[in-house]
This record gives sequence, C-alpha cells and structure tokens, in this order.
Amino acid sequence: MNSATTLTRLAFSVYNLWSHPQLRDPNRQGFFLDNASSLTEASIVKSLRIHAPDIFDFRMVVIDKTRIRRASNAGGYEVRRKDWAEITQRFPTFSPEYWHTRTIYIENIPISFRSIVGICKLLHALITTKEDDDDDDCIQNIFFPPHYQDPPEALPKCKGFALVTLSDLSTVSCLLTRFPYHARSPETDENPASSLSEEELEARRAGFRTLSKERWEVLQAEYVEYRDHLLHHIATTATSSSAPQPQPQSQPTQSNAHACAETWPWYPHGCVIFARHVPEDTNKTALRAEFSALLADGSSALNYVDYTKGLDSVRFVPSHMSFPKGTYIQCYLRLTTRDDALSLLRRFEERQEEKVITLELLEGQREELYWENVPEKVRTLAVQRATQSQIITPPDEDQDSKPQKKRRRR
Repeated sequence: MNSATTLTRLAFSVYNLWSHPQLRDPNRQGFFLDNASSLTEASIVKSLRIHAPDIFDFRMVVIDKTRIRRASNAGGYEVRRKDWAEITQRFPTFSPEYWHTRTIYIENIPISFRSIVGICKLLHALITTKEDDDDDDCIQNIFFPPHYQDPPEALPKCKGFALVTLSDLSTVSCLLTRFPYHARSPETDENPASSLSEEELEARRAGFRTLSKERWEVLQAEYVEYRDHLLHHIATTATSSSAPQPQPQSQPTQSNAHACAETWPWYPHGCVIFARHVPEDTNKTALRAEFSALLADGSSALNYVDYTKGLDSVRFVPSHMSFPKGTYIQCYLRLTTRDDALSLLRRFEERQEEKVITLELLEGQREELYWENVPEKVRTLAVQRATQSQIITPPDEDQDSKPQKKRRRR
C-alpha cells in the first residue's frame, strides 16, 4: 500500500467520520474531495483503485462553465467509503469514552518511521495476532502532541512519540502486552531474533514502548505540575538574585587588630609596589631574588611578583629625559604589609647606583584599580596575611611613613 492510499484510508476512518460532522453531511451522501495527499486527484484515485478497490466509491465532478466557478465546485473526483451508510448507523454506539479506551501512547518511534505513513507501516508490521482483511483498517487516528510553547497554527511534527487510536480492544491489548512501557529488556525468549520482522527488530533496538492513554494522562498531569514548579522556582530565584543584596562584612579574626578597622577591608592597603623600566632580559625568578634580598626576612614578605614576560613590555621613547630609547618591562610587587613595602622602597633607594629601575608605592585609585583585577580568592588571602601580621594601615593614616616621590638617578 502506497502513501496516498494510507493517508486516504486514515482520513476516511470510522473515528474521523464520527469526530468530524462535516464528513457525514447527508446532503453530500458521503462524497468528499480527496485532498489527503499532495498528489493530484487523478493520481490518488488511480492509487485507490489499485490498492483499495473494495473500500472506496468514486464520483467525477463535472464543471458547468455557464456558472461562476467556486473553490468547492472546481471539478475533479470525489471519494466515499462503500460502507458509509453502515458506519453512520453505528454512530450512536460511539462516545468519547469508547475511543478513549482504544487510544494508546507510543514512544521511541524509530527515526525511519517518524511520519504518519511510517507509523502506519510500523504498527501494521507489529500487529501479528490478526490475519483477516480488516487489519488494514485497525488504525483510526494518529495525533502528535504539541509542545506547550508551540503556537496554535504550528503544524504538528513527530518528535518520536504519538497518540494512536485503534479500532478494537484486542489490538490495544496486543501492543500494550508486547511492548510494555516499563519493560527492562526485549522479549527475546519467546520471539528469537530470527523470527522477528525487520520493522520489529528496528523498533526493539530503538526502545519502542506503549502506554494506555489513561495512564499517560496521569503521567502528563504529574509532568505539567513538576514543570510549572520548576518554572516558578526559576522565576523566583531570578527575581531574588536581581534585587540588590547588602555586602557581607567580616570582622578581623585577631582580637588585637587595628582599632580603626571596624570592618574587614576588601584589599590590603599600601602593599603593592609598581616597578618600571625593568631590563628586558630579566625574568620573574631574577626579579624575586633581587627584591627579596633587600628585605630583612628574605623572600617571606614578598608574596608575589606580578609579571608575565612578553606581556608587560612597553615601548619608551623619551623626549626631554635622559633614559636611553628601547623597550622596558614593568611589573608589580605584592608584599605582606605596608611596612614591608616601605622597607623595600627605602633599601632599594639606598642601594641603587646606575640603574634605571624606579619603584613607586601604589595608593588611592591606582591601588584600587589594581586589586579589582586580582581574583577574589587571591585578594582575600592577601587580606588575611596582612591581618594576621596586625599591621593593616588605612591609606589615610600614617602619613609620615609614606615614601618620597620616585627619584631618577642621572
């Protein structure tokens, strides 16, 4: 059976005739234009006459050229089921509950069968308990559940699951038994791989499973409730995080900390020295050895040499200064306390001879900008070290201990 025949039979199924009143208009005697496929009407009629000659009646529509042509009277072929009169007499026995019990949910549909025609082909291959001719009419309707964010006019697409309405309860029971929803492993004992069809083998490899519509609605309600709870929680969290929160302030751990430091500073003041005009052929190890030698306790007070070779280079072209032209390196020296920084500056000035290196203590806005670019974890560790040494000094105090402005030796 080809695609045109499958789609036409599904469009004129008993369920669709019952659920769509316009298809059972007594004035039309059950005839309707067949537009279930993108093919021409002549091609569809030819296909139905070959593959379903005992199911449909056909009627050609003749156009009256003397009258105004309307879209509903454009000519062509009309199709009707042969048993249309018998089906209409059975309509009083149908109800929503009748079709509800004959509807199942299928999941993990193989990719090659994710279409209306493909699902029909797959289900026909899986239903092996019935061998009469009515097997082709067992599928009454296929519905693809939309996403909750899909617009109303969006075309339904198969995303690997669907709701299928079948003709009788025996077919429903067959599929629910052979492909249960909570099966852990395929039934290979009763049906060895050699006896299974290609469609069933592919379905079992994809994890094809079924569930009754009643149970599916229960799970769907639980899912919707859980989804709404998550969305509400995310919205509440986003709203609370966007509101300004007061910054927590930690108190110094040492009981004898500086009296004026009522709150924990977010960076240690006066502990960074800016070094410029460093020779180009130096490296971080040489810089640490040179400046650590100037400290009384060796390298313990020099916490870090903030220098990356090749990235901290500047091109210096003097105009009125006596420095030679060339490329110079600049770096930062982080010390434990302000006293360590002042001691390093004082001893460096005493020992400097014919060097062009100049040191400067960072203060004020320049110091704040530097610490803003330092990771928070490193900044917190520097504050803890300075606090443990009990020598944290705010930048507006101890003005007499400030070093002199940078000097240049000629």
